[in-house]
Amino acid sequence: MKMRHMVVAVWVLVLCGHAVRADQVIYKSPNKIDFVKIEKASKDQRKAGAFKHPHDFQPEELQKVLASIRFNKKALLSKDIQNDRLYDDKNIDVLSPYLMEAFKKAGPEEKVVVSYFTHNTKLAVPDDRLTVFETFVREDGLHLRFNKLYAKMLGDRTTMGSARASQEAQSLRVSLELQPGQNRIAWGPEEIIIDPTRVGMEVVPQETASEVANQGKPAKSTLPAANNDGKTIRVRMKELEQLKKDELITNEEYQKKHNELLKQL
Repeated sequence: MKMRHMVVAVWVLVLCGHAVRADQVIYKSPNKIDFVKIEKASKDQRKAGAFKHPHDFQPEELQKVLASIRFNKKALLSKDIQNDRLYDDKNIDVLSPYLMEAFKKAGPEEKVVVSYFTHNTKLAVPDDRLTVFETFVREDGLHLRFNKLYAKMLGDRTTMGSARASQEAQSLRVSLELQPGQNRIAWGPEEIIIDPTRVGMEVVPQETASEVANQGKPAKSTLPAANNDGKTIRVRMKELEQLKKDELITNEEYQKKHNELLKQL
């Protein structure tokens, strides 16, 4: 009798194990801090409304969405932030394909989680920033919930370890400037809804902190278009080198993209 109960218990555990799907990692960089993965949504998130997953995004849709996420002008007056965009071109080039893949594979009760750090240097001192957000699609649009927004990473991440470095990253008191097609529904943590069909087709000029201080005049430059101009290609190749140096892409990804750029020269 005891043996029979043990067999039944084992089968229950096996069935439960198959019923709960483990997190699915779509992308994880060599530094182990940057990743895009699919995981089970919380009970509260599932109760709040049904997810429209899986969902097919066009590449340009997600590129425009990421480019539209901007700091508010008050944050730009801080010495810690020099650019109004959360993600620049090279960050978007890395993230958007993995996000598109994640949404295609996500189930109706799963969300996509993104962790990504941007590497900067101030006076020869590393100034790394971490942003972590959850995202999912509902009837009202694409939700982005920022658990960490441009958080300052302290210490040496190579000695601390990626998990501890991410956990101890300190968030700044910054918020986002709503753009056309965006709506804020929560502050703590900040959550916005984006309608990809309403995100402006034109690229908004980038602003620097000094320009905001000087009567808030926007910068005249726009993002470089992806074309066959030799200078633009060389700039993109330098950005690609930096991505490899920062361990944001693998050697295989670097070689593939590098060869594509060489063909355009």
